[in-house]
Amino acid sequence: MNGTRMYNNEAIISAAEHNLDHVNETKLAQLKEFYRKYVKYTRKIKHDIYTKINDKSLLLNSPLPDTLNEHFVYYKEAPWYWTYSNPVRLYLEKTYNINLKRLTSANPQKLIFDFYNKWVYSRNNNDSKYFALSVIKQIRDSRQNALNLLMQATILTFEDNLYNPSSSILHFEEAEEVLHTKELEDQGSFEIRYIIKIFKGFTCLKQNEYAKAKLYFEEALQLKENGIVAKFHLALTSVHLGDLTNALEYSREVYYYDIDRISECLRKNLNVLLEYYLEDSICSYFFNDSVSYELLPIFETRINDLISAGQVRFDKIKENVITLKDIKWYKENGKLVKSNIDFTESYIKKFQNTDNIFILESISAIEQKFVSSVRTILQKIENDFKENISKQLDIYNVKIQEDKELQNRIKKDLEISKKRLDEKRDAALKNFEYTMDDKIEVADNRVKNLEFSDELNPANSFKNSMMYSLMLALLVLVLGGFAEYSNGYGQDSLGVSNVVAYVVLSGSKWGALTFVIGLFISLMMSATTSLEKAKLKQKYIKELSRLKDEKTKGLRRIKEDSESASKALEERTANKIASYEAQIKELHAKKEQDEKSLRKNVSTKVKTETNTLIELIDYYK
Repeated sequence: MNGTRMYNNEAIISAAEHNLDHVNETKLAQLKEFYRKYVKYTRKIKHDIYTKINDKSLLLNSPLPDTLNEHFVYYKEAPWYWTYSNPVRLYLEKTYNINLKRLTSANPQKLIFDFYNKWVYSRNNNDSKYFALSVIKQIRDSRQNALNLLMQATILTFEDNLYNPSSSILHFEEAEEVLHTKELEDQGSFEIRYIIKIFKGFTCLKQNEYAKAKLYFEEALQLKENGIVAKFHLALTSVHLGDLTNALEYSREVYYYDIDRISECLRKNLNVLLEYYLEDSICSYFFNDSVSYELLPIFETRINDLISAGQVRFDKIKENVITLKDIKWYKENGKLVKSNIDFTESYIKKFQNTDNIFILESISAIEQKFVSSVRTILQKIENDFKENISKQLDIYNVKIQEDKELQNRIKKDLEISKKRLDEKRDAALKNFEYTMDDKIEVADNRVKNLEFSDELNPANSFKNSMMYSLMLALLVLVLGGFAEYSNGYGQDSLGVSNVVAYVVLSGSKWGALTFVIGLFISLMMSATTSLEKAKLKQKYIKELSRLKDEKTKGLRRIKEDSESASKALEERTANKIASYEAQIKELHAKKEQDEKSLRKNVSTKVKTETNTLIELIDYYK
């Protein structure tokens, strides 16, 4: 009885496992079928590991913006990351002064890279363990820089013969410590820390430790909030952990990242890069894992919406391109947008019959590209007409500019003339003041010297007159005395002394009279001199006053004459400027009138030429 029951339980378990395998097989088949029909895209190139790795190295100089240019690393292809040029590897090489082109083949660092590359390329054959061990040996024998530690940790995770996840994690952490000692704080250092977190997550993911892997990916996302590698693997680990809400959210972000990347290639006519991203879309890696079946609704919802309208949209844009190329303006001036239109035509021809989800999603971008080209043409036509109007109105601009230049020249001439008038006034003032100062100084000196003049000194005049009077009085005394003596003829018998006494005595009355008269005359002469001096002094003072007044008036007159001349000059200049101003105003009015007339005529022509273009644009609004 018990044996029968055990047999029945085993049968139930076996049946359940069989049903589960059948369900998984069905899901995997649906996943692969969806990938084959709607995601897979194959370029016409060799698809070996060498080509794939070389393609990734070409992304280093991608013209895409940094937000869309992260080097994607799928955890199963993680060993490839250290074989090609990428920002992290180049940063580490620069940090440790590693220049592989200059290193000899026997250099330990050169051997590490050579053996590592050989290990990557030989992972599917029996030589992989040998090359892996050679890398580890060379690293142990040389300096253990962060780059070498990261390569060794990668080997310990992905080389099956040396698989040691715990040691791998230790090496990743050691690399972090080594970098920490260098105190790097630039953007490159954050990118390295981000990648190390990602590779730690890869190690846990390979062990099926999804919860630990998720923690590492979340830590990576904290270092780089838009990190697409972290988001992709968070979606994958979330599915494994049954967290479909986060899985779908991260998957949706990855999906639109792919679309944005492809759309940017379309905008920039990057055909080679476009095909690379179509084939190597990040979302395509979801289809390598059967658990991604849970993410299928995201893609199924979009593909159902896209397929229904995709072919119609391709046909319409194809029709619109033909319409555009038939426009007369395009035939004559199509070079302006030819590269964009040729790219659009090539894109339609290549992809119009495809059901690839990313190509269908990119129709919006190709439509925008077409609309942008049409807008460019429309703008060019409008600008050409505006330019034509501008050329016709240039005659006014030239004349207005000439009048403005004449105005400026007149203003400059006014300033120069005013400066010259000022200089002339200053020179006249200086010369006049110099001349008048000389005259005033002479007059002032005459007034001052008058006090010291002997001729006009009353005392000197009195003194001199008295001397003449005294001499005259003595002479009259002698003559008068002799005259008296002569008249007294009978006195011959007098002696000499008596004669002298007689002469003196007889002449004294005449001498005294003469002296008195001389004294009076001397007093009159002194008074006359004093009066004459006073009159002359008054005259000189008046002359000095007159000269000072003449100086003041003369200086004022020169200034007034200069100001008058300056005002007259300013008035003449103002009249000229006003005349030109009125002429400019009149020219502006005529220009505005002609411009309105020209625009009205041009508006009709523009409308005729752009009707079709506007219709093409309006279709996509």
